[in-house]
Amino acid sequence: MSSSLESMLLYGPVEPDINANFFNRLSIEIIFTISKLSRSLYSRVESYKAKTWNIGAFLHKWFPDPTAFRRVLCDAGAVIAGSQALQFFNRECYHAVPMDIYLPPGSVIPVGTYLCSIGYVHWHKSYHTRYQTFIETAVTMTARKVLRGNEIRESKNNLDLIRTLTFRCQIGSTFKEIVLRVVHPYQVLRHILHASHSTCVMNFIAFDRAVSVFPNATMIHRTTFMNQDKWYRSYKGMDWQEKYKRRGFKIAGCNEGVRSTSIIPIGIWSTEDSACWAVHFPLLQEEPVDPTEFRVASDHRLQFEVLDWSSNLTRPTAYVRIADPFVISAFTVPFTTRVHGCRQVNLIDRHTDSVLPIALSPGVVCSAEGI
Repeated sequence: MSSSLESMLLYGPVEPDINANFFNRLSIEIIFTISKLSRSLYSRVESYKAKTWNIGAFLHKWFPDPTAFRRVLCDAGAVIAGSQALQFFNRECYHAVPMDIYLPPGSVIPVGTYLCSIGYVHWHKSYHTRYQTFIETAVTMTARKVLRGNEIRESKNNLDLIRTLTFRCQIGSTFKEIVLRVVHPYQVLRHILHASHSTCVMNFIAFDRAVSVFPNATMIHRTTFMNQDKWYRSYKGMDWQEKYKRRGFKIAGCNEGVRSTSIIPIGIWSTEDSACWAVHFPLLQEEPVDPTEFRVASDHRLQFEVLDWSSNLTRPTAYVRIADPFVISAFTVPFTTRVHGCRQVNLIDRHTDSVLPIALSPGVVCSAEGI
């Protein structure tokens, strides 16, 4: 005989509020396991997913027309990342946290103009520019201006954050803050993966989907693996480790004793692999496009390689390093021998431990020898 709870789940009507109260208490792993038990439970989980990971409801807290803003993201080639993307997946609410939007330089004026049109105001950090309009500030972002002083923030992967622009708006009784983070063209996703302090913030929301790059570690094991060394500070100088410990995450560096590759996948992956978690949004209605209008192609597929501490390629104290999938990075530190007087590099495959001998012609310098 089934219990009243089982009867309700299996045979009762699908009520969104009842679903939310029940599934909110369960881990994401258990929720997806339940969905595989029966068609009835699958329907309940699908109803819960539609309500919980609803991009319209999420964006409505910031924008009066979420669909219009998604079109802005599409045209600009921009994505939402940082704490807002994390809480979208994690079913949590971080109060007084700004929304970080990463975008290329050519999209600054279109996105900033849109924000101003819906009530946001460009907030100036500098006393000398407090009377400048947003457009006046944007058009002065020349190389001579941006590169002077401390306005450029260099990551350790040479994926420079060119500039940040802050917009504020009062919505109801609360103030909302949006930070535009301007990065080099075609490097929006690379910047998020390569320059982030750890894996729990490697998530992004695009116009058509939201992607969590390391959902197993982030949402199930509540562990974030350091991608920068322990002295890395966030742009506000805040100790990010304490911040994420307060949010319930375990910080894993190279000395933390976490060694399971089942928690975080090692090797070459892409943002469309099964190891990532993607939430797809309803399609945007197609609209006529003005051929003279500035648009940025929105391609959110990125291939990358995850190297762990055992590769000897991570930064001091870091557990992982996210890098482009160069051919040589698939191997560990090589050793050099001489065979019949010729120099030979022996590459050790990190996945099979097999040795790949490569004979080098005289005068050829192998970059692997310097690893």
